[in-house]
Amino acid sequence: MTAAAPADTRTRLLVAGAFVPIALVAGGLPSFSLAANLLVLGVGGALFWAGVTYRPLTGRSPARRWPKGSTRWLLPAGVLAGMEAVSFVLGSTPEHPTLSLLADPWLERYPVRAAGFLGWLLAFWGLVRR
Repeated sequence: MTAAAPADTRTRLLVAGAFVPIALVAGGLPSFSLAANLLVLGVGGALFWAGVTYRPLTGRSPARRWPKGSTRWLLPAGVLAGMEAVSFVLGSTPEHPTLSLLADPWLERYPVRAAGFLGWLLAFWGLVRR
């Protein structure tokens, strides 16, 4: 075991100890309520600030502008963004629903909402740590 392992474990426990309660609270809030919006803006803003000010301790600088493999995600992300934009402009219909309309039945359940919010937090934390 290396010296960095205990610090890494400690960080993971701190992240879990902070993110799980936040996700449990967020999962219980009504969609688009003032409390839900303030929670998302507060937590998202804090993580954004952490990402902007975070400096890795490794001392190595990134060799590439784009990480290897990141361009593979541009096509599916672009297709999904395009679908959402077209659905937004033309309006959501039962024949051509938006992705958010398809997700609504799942997101009405508390455990799924809390798990989705936890996933959002962990994905954002992963971006902060890069």
